[in-house]
Amino acid sequence: EEKWNIQKFPFVTYRFKRRTTGFYGKGIIETVQPIQVELNRVVRSISRQMHRKGKGRTFVQVGSKIVASHLTNNDGGDIVMYVGAPPTVDNANAIAQEEFNYVLQLRQQAFQECGISELSAAAKKPSGLDAAVALREYSDIESERFAPQHQDWEQLFLDFAELSVDLITKQYGWSGY
Repeated sequence: EEKWNIQKFPFVTYRFKRRTTGFYGKGIIETVQPIQVELNRVVRSISRQMHRKGKGRTFVQVGSKIVASHLTNNDGGDIVMYVGAPPTVDNANAIAQEEFNYVLQLRQQAFQECGISELSAAAKKPSGLDAAVALREYSDIESERFAPQHQDWEQLFLDFAELSVDLITKQYGWSGY
C-alpha cells in the first residue's frame, strides 16, 4: 500500500534463456518439451509392443477343431491360426533395436539442447581424465557454453545486493553508499 520510491523493481529475476521480447525467459523444461513429448510417444509405443508381442504366441492349425477362446492365455499373448505345415518358431524381437536407439538419441538430444553433458548431470568424472589439468580444461570447455547463464546468475546477486542497500537506505534514511 506504500508508494514505491526506489528506481528499481522491488524484486530480482533470473532467466535461464532470454527471449527477444517480453518479460519472461525460457526455462529448460520449455526448451526440451518437444523432445520429451516425442520421447513419451516412443516409450508408450515400446511398452505396447512389449505387452503385445513380448508375451509370446500360440499357433493353432486351422481345422484342428481347437477353439481359440478355450485356450488358456491369461498373459494376453496372440493366438495365430495357420494352415499347412507346422509353423516355424517366431524368434523376432518384440521391439526393433532402432526404437531403443531412437530413445537414446532423443535423450542425448535433450542434453545437447540444454548444453548439459550427461556426465555433469550425473556428477561423474569422464573416464581417462585423471590429471588436474585435463579436468580443468574439460570443465572450461563445458562452462563456455553456459557463460551467459553464469553472468546472469552473478548479476542476480549483484541486483539483489543493490536492491537490499536501497531498501536499507530508504528504511533508515541513510544517504549514499
